[in-house]
Amino acid sequence: MRKSIRDFDNYELSRQRPSFTTADKLLFLFVGGGIGAGLALLFAPKSGAELRGDLSDLSRRGYDETRVLAQQVKESSAGVYNSIRDQGEKIYDAAAARLTRGSEAGAGLENAFSEDEINGRSRTSTDPFDDTPGESNIG
Repeated sequence: MRKSIRDFDNYELSRQRPSFTTADKLLFLFVGGGIGAGLALLFAPKSGAELRGDLSDLSRRGYDETRVLAQQVKESSAGVYNSIRDQGEKIYDAAAARLTRGSEAGAGLENAFSEDEINGRSRTSTDPFDDTPGESNIG
């Protein structure tokens, strides 16, 4: 199969032009906005002491808001953890109850058969490859 020059050009163009998602574009917008805001503060007609005070207040507010958000995340994750733990315990208890019922049912079946029937001594078989002792119906 012969490739045309147009195919090669399309391939080259697709390799050269990166594709950005909407999230990437929004990220670029916010980063650019942050850089612009920082430069605006640096070139604003304020004295150095005023600018440092403003930056200090801004950073303190950001720090406080981050601590509040971290506390909220901690509380909500503790709630999720407790919910998952409770659900796990319920599933474990249900499985344990089923296992207990199955064990009891198995014990009841064991008592229903005699020792010889469990070991296969009085069993009749139609399988020619069955090596268990007992009678065989194959003649």
